[in-house]
Amino acid sequence: MAPIPSVVEKRDGTEVPFERSKIMGALNKTFISTTNEEASFSVLNSLTDKVVKKLPTGKVKRDDIDKAVIETLKENPKYFPQASEYETFSQRRKAAKQIKVLGNGTTNSTDLNLLIEGHNDTELESFDPSKIYSHLERQDIQDLTPDKINILSKKVEMDILEAYERRKGDGENFIINTEIIKSIVGFRMFTMGIDPSVILKTGNYGLGSEDIAQLIFSKTEENSNVGTNNPEAVALGIWETIQKKYATNEVFSKELKEAHLKGKLHIHDLGYITRVYCSGHSPAYIKKYGLKLDNLSTESAPPKHAVALSGLISTFLASMQAYYAGALGLSYLNLEFAPYVENMDKENIKEMMSGIKGFLNDNSDKKAGLESLLHNYFDMTDKVVEMSKSDIESDEAISIFEAATGKVRNKQLEIQLNKLKEEYIKIKNGVKDLSTYVENREELSDLVNQIGTMLEGDEKLYGNFEDVMSKFADMKQLAQNLIFTQSQSAFSRGGQTLFIDFNLHTEVPDLLKDIPIVCPGGVYRICDSGKRAKYGETPNIEDLIRVKDVNSKDGLIFKDSDGDVIVDGEGNFNRELLKQKGKRLVTYKDYEKEAQDFLDALLDVYHDGDSNGKMFAFPKCDIHVGEESYKNERSQELLKKACKVSAHNSSVYFMFDRDAVSMAACCRLKAAIDPKALEHPESLRFCGFQNVTINLPQAAMRAIEGGKKNLDGLIDEVLDTMDLAYQAHIQRREFVESLMHKPGLPLWQIGKPSLDGDPYVDLDKATYIIGMLGLNEAIQLIAGQELHESEEALQMGERVIAAMYKRKQTYVEQKGWKFSIEESPAESAARNLSKRDLNHPVYGKYAKEVIQGTEKDPYYTNSVHFRADAEGVTGIDRVKKLARFHPMIESGAIVHLFTGESEINPDALYDAIQNIYETTQCTQVTVSGAHTSCRKCGRQSRGLLEMCDFCNSNDVSHTEKVVGYNSTIENWNDSKKEEAKARERGNYSIGTNLLSLDDHIKLDPEQPLIKAVIYGKKNCGWCEDLKVLVEKVVEENYKGQIIVEKIEINSGNGTAYEDLARAARNGVNFGQVPSLGIEFAQQDLNIPLDGVVTIGTKGEVYRSKQTLDLKMNYDFIKEPKIKKLLEEALEASKDYVSRELALVEN
Repeated sequence: MAPIPSVVEKRDGTEVPFERSKIMGALNKTFISTTNEEASFSVLNSLTDKVVKKLPTGKVKRDDIDKAVIETLKENPKYFPQASEYETFSQRRKAAKQIKVLGNGTTNSTDLNLLIEGHNDTELESFDPSKIYSHLERQDIQDLTPDKINILSKKVEMDILEAYERRKGDGENFIINTEIIKSIVGFRMFTMGIDPSVILKTGNYGLGSEDIAQLIFSKTEENSNVGTNNPEAVALGIWETIQKKYATNEVFSKELKEAHLKGKLHIHDLGYITRVYCSGHSPAYIKKYGLKLDNLSTESAPPKHAVALSGLISTFLASMQAYYAGALGLSYLNLEFAPYVENMDKENIKEMMSGIKGFLNDNSDKKAGLESLLHNYFDMTDKVVEMSKSDIESDEAISIFEAATGKVRNKQLEIQLNKLKEEYIKIKNGVKDLSTYVENREELSDLVNQIGTMLEGDEKLYGNFEDVMSKFADMKQLAQNLIFTQSQSAFSRGGQTLFIDFNLHTEVPDLLKDIPIVCPGGVYRICDSGKRAKYGETPNIEDLIRVKDVNSKDGLIFKDSDGDVIVDGEGNFNRELLKQKGKRLVTYKDYEKEAQDFLDALLDVYHDGDSNGKMFAFPKCDIHVGEESYKNERSQELLKKACKVSAHNSSVYFMFDRDAVSMAACCRLKAAIDPKALEHPESLRFCGFQNVTINLPQAAMRAIEGGKKNLDGLIDEVLDTMDLAYQAHIQRREFVESLMHKPGLPLWQIGKPSLDGDPYVDLDKATYIIGMLGLNEAIQLIAGQELHESEEALQMGERVIAAMYKRKQTYVEQKGWKFSIEESPAESAARNLSKRDLNHPVYGKYAKEVIQGTEKDPYYTNSVHFRADAEGVTGIDRVKKLARFHPMIESGAIVHLFTGESEINPDALYDAIQNIYETTQCTQVTVSGAHTSCRKCGRQSRGLLEMCDFCNSNDVSHTEKVVGYNSTIENWNDSKKEEAKARERGNYSIGTNLLSLDDHIKLDPEQPLIKAVIYGKKNCGWCEDLKVLVEKVVEENYKGQIIVEKIEINSGNGTAYEDLARAARNGVNFGQVPSLGIEFAQQDLNIPLDGVVTIGTKGEVYRSKQTLDLKMNYDFIKEPKIKKLLEEALEASKDYVSRELALVEN
């Protein structure tokens, strides 16, 4: 073998080992470039041998290798094209040294954000053609083989070199950036016939100037909570568009991207791909730990006063919304504020004003002016008098005011502050008159705010000043502050008002009654053992001492005045020691009256609305209704007041807490609610990770196209799509985890250990949501009937949801994560998915048959709901029939009563709420009225009016619930506007609680009329015991009248979907199994007997008097309850037969 060179001297003077294979590779590229085909190995090998023979041994220069290659090719005329190509390429490769590439700044995001481009050699890279090949190889694009990558990278290289030849200057660098190179790659891929949808993967996710102009000059209607077009809305539109592109290409697989783009499913909040979905937060967390967040440059200690707590909550929510795409909920809000509003008076001003107004009735000319004056005078009089009763003495107050005055660098403020000090001293000394200044509430409020801002740097003085100022507060003013602040937090995510839920309770739920409550200053309290004597008089109350402890999980322990540890580093309460001392912990129950008084004040504010009387869309007023709501007079009064607010302005949402006092029974894990976690509500928080919605109508279309126009075909398609949704959760979680595991990453704030020692968001405890859309249209496609049109169609829909519930249970078993089903709000998805189907070449013909709205502005019916204008369906029909789905829809279900211009009767609403709670498994219901606001005079009117009925102006706006919140109809997308028209045509009355006779039910009075059904689970001893007991009762008392049957709701047999749907249909709470319900006998369909409430096995948490630990007690169904239920059922079935016979006779 002839000797070969050992070293190659490159053009820049560096030396590398000689490699024969590189000559073969260069020759092969030349053949590819000229013939689009590779040369054979034998040809390449022969040519390479000839080249090597022309080279000297030892060291060889790179230019000499190129010269030898060209000479070798020119020796054979058939290789002249390759010789010319190689020669040209060689010359261009030399020229490539003059091409400089400006990097994309991935190592410095600051420069990238500032659009800083390179202007010196250290910021520029020489053009390296091999990087094109490497980049394409990493993309793993289907059908882009190594050979095609080779050809493609070569073509791109030649395009760039040709551009250089045309534009090169006299020795100047030719500078391009990576985005230009990627654009050329995309163009070449397109010319090679590669799927255009994958081109973006090799390019960028930017926007063209026309797209940006569109976003600037026209507001998107995807989210109606974005009230106006504004700079933040523009920024939102741009970042959402870019992040959606990034998410579909980089976070999710190609299969999921296609499923989303083709409308098979809808992955929500792709524009917020770097955030999690929604959240629930505990105000107790802020009460105990104060405010310490990475995105805040200052920290706040645990609040000592109600106003401070309100302010910290506002700041906390405003800061935390950066990490969530959706709602921010606050749990037990009025309960948590209770210790802070102790001794506040809500009614004093109102009572004085009402007495004085009586003297003004016969003098209308002076009435308005005097009312305004009296409001200010008596309001401030009361506040200063209340302040004078405080434990802050005159001398102490003077020193505080003087210290504050010394900090103020504004002469006018100094004068005003001195006036305020004088009034305080006058009142403290018994002087009753006030200066003109203090009579003006607004001026005083401005003064306090300005001075407070100036004092923020002096923590001690600020705290003292806050102590004095807190005496000016009353409960209603606090409620106004809290609600107005949250309702006007429209400064982020496109200028949206923060989507906030206030969870409010008419009483302390049983689960919290014996739980220690965090009090002002972030402390726990103890008092003498025994019950609270009366309002404001807990005997010998004592604040525990907060002690920092580095070995404690949350850095704290709490001691009593004797120095004994009452709360240790693991959060354990030493109740036994307190018991020995004749003491106990102060609990939520001790502050129930204050919590109720504060709820009363909040409801006043919700009822009054803003300065024009317009309802508050946010924060949402979520009133929780539980068993205790009907057990005492005060709770009933508050619930009635909530109904009055709801009837007045549609701002209340009624949440039914049937599990708030019950624990999972039967075969469910007893750890479903961790008793240890209950001891510390500050650590109770929720994260909804992501929502993926299944397009049910398209699933039906695919089933029909596949030759399976039946329920089984629909369910198969739905479950296949659910498996994709499952993968979407897995893929997004992997991405989110990469954002939260170390400092500097976007989600580190919620991924790191929080102030209580645990991650603020633990993805293992998050809820992974799968929603649905258009069940009504899906059933219509396969059955020819809508959900409301027959019991058979409704039950088909129930089995679809039962199948979804069953499938998500398999995901729980596979991953150990919490998956749940949700009624997707689908504000934009209802339009998006219906339009995709309507425009589809195959599915379009099916979509035209079932879409709601118009072909221009179509939509699918939300989730499992009936069509908005369904004929022959009342409001109470909707509640009772749709509630049959709710046990299977764990993450959120709601029934709307769209009352339009009618103001529902509050008393009738109260009765309906009670009936819904007691006789159904409905989880949430809300009154959704239509309202008109006049922009000219500010007046509010019921209904959707074209002109203000007060001033006749046509400058009006209209408000109604778009999905789960009130918003301005003018901001809705056009499909939602079509739905609003349908709502106006619907009947949502609640005048009757009795469902109409069902054509499916035909009873023979000579045969058993009903079935007693035990809803149990496999391998459940309690369930079998209940069956034996029911059979015994029937045999002894109702033989021949009642059939006994037992079904298993967790079975995997052929009736599994129907068995689960059957239990939900009859109002079974899946946490209270075994249950006993009643169904009609003699029917092909399993239909529950309306008006007879299913009974279940309840598990209640209580504290053992002996061990002081939380225990669980089960209330099993016993014989007297069984007999009572069966008696009621027989009576109701006989009544049904009588009504049926009467109808026939008539």
